[in-house]
Amino acid sequence: MSSSITSFNGHRRVPPPVNETFRAYAPNSAERASLKARLNQMAGEKADIPLFIGGKAIKTGSCGQAVMPHDHAHVLGEFHKASETHVQQAIAAARDAQQEWAGWSFEDRASVILKAAELLTTTWRDTINAATMLGQSKTVFQAEIDAAAELIDFWRFNTHYAQELLHEQPVSDHTMWNQLEYRGLEGFVYAVSPFNFTSIGGNLATAPALMGNVVIWKPASSAMLAAYYLMKLYEAAGMPPGVINMVAGDAGMISKAILSHRDLGRRALHRQHRSLQRHVEDDRRVDGQLPLLPAHRRRDRRQGLHRRPPVGGRSTRWRSRWCAAASSTRGRSARRRAASTCRSRCGARSRIARWR
Repeated sequence: MSSSITSFNGHRRVPPPVNETFRAYAPNSAERASLKARLNQMAGEKADIPLFIGGKAIKTGSCGQAVMPHDHAHVLGEFHKASETHVQQAIAAARDAQQEWAGWSFEDRASVILKAAELLTTTWRDTINAATMLGQSKTVFQAEIDAAAELIDFWRFNTHYAQELLHEQPVSDHTMWNQLEYRGLEGFVYAVSPFNFTSIGGNLATAPALMGNVVIWKPASSAMLAAYYLMKLYEAAGMPPGVINMVAGDAGMISKAILSHRDLGRRALHRQHRSLQRHVEDDRRVDGQLPLLPAHRRRDRRQGLHRRPPVGGRSTRWRSRWCAAASSTRGRSARRRAASTCRSRCGARSRIARWR
């Protein structure tokens, strides 16, 4: 008489991360010949770079040019610019993909990121390096450090540290078993990356996705060639449609439409773009457009941390709110700074209003 025994899975762990080894590209080496061949091939092509919305390549007909910074007359391709309608479509596509992607186990999401790292280590290395060299004027060593080795390290170490984060649990004793569940943000993440590092663009978009979030990525218009091939790499690694959506075009229009949307969960901005939020919120406040924010952001606004003086000058009530915020939420060093610059009866000054 046979009996079946039900099995159960053990705790899967991602491979231990190790820093990627740089390639030397020595004269007459195979890796040097392979990269030079890919450079010549891509330099002779003219890429047609679409928007990526919900897994679909969208071509708008309104295009900008991707050129070599060291040879402006050499056009590497044309990228299609998004309208406000396309931005709203990207937001809708991200929200449609959110529930399914968040329902994937962490190990399954990590496998997509690790697959992308493995592809970049092997078959996609020449392509991403060549796109960075041609589109951002980097030398072979700069591209190898940035677009290949650093981005591979980001993806491998991110999965490792994310796994360690998920294993952190509160202390329990014999009377209770405390457990902490992790979940993604309410809403989508807006990732804005600079032109100078391909690895930053890849990291800003994929790190939130690894933790179950959906992303709208706006790369710099002067780094569109590398961004295009990164999106193709994500597809090859098995990234589901709509998890990472790429839009390009008028940065002011795109950011204003996204940052004013009530479903915005978080911004992933490089330090070069920190002023972006301030300018957009100023415009929204003047226009009277302050949409209801998710609960985790409403709390900060109630405390006054994001408030600016009302149009027409400061009011006593505004200064009082700032004093309360400065004394109760910023800690000892903030109170010292507030006291040292106090020139008004309530202890507030314009310097405090610039704290972000």
